[in-house]
Amino acid sequence: MTYRGADSLTATERREQPFKIKVTWKYLSKRFGPEPRDRVPMEDMESLLLAAAKENGLAKWACTVTGGKQRQWIFYTRDDAVFIARIKSVLAPTGPYPIEFSARRESGLGTDVDTAQDSRLTPKKCME
Repeated sequence: MTYRGADSLTATERREQPFKIKVTWKYLSKRFGPEPRDRVPMEDMESLLLAAAKENGLAKWACTVTGGKQRQWIFYTRDDAVFIARIKSVLAPTGPYPIEFSARRESGLGTDVDTAQDSRLTPKKCME
């Protein structure tokens, strides 16, 4: 498994962006990573995905994980439906891409959390 990710998310960021979104691209390959026929469009899509997430603070990128014949990009956002609609509209001109979206609201993000505390993003924590 390969992992790239942000170093941390503050408690404030987590509270303000309680939805965890996973964008998943499944691929077939005889080796660990995607074949070039998948890797090139995957990297092109990733550029669009990360730029759209950053635009106007739509979402905070948490990590990208490759392994198990899939690559996942994980984000935190305020509104899962708005995030998914925006990403679909950004990708439509160059797609379609074989991706799936999943979203869930993170629990335990009450106001009693110390706002100065950073939550270190480990691969395990990112993938949970």
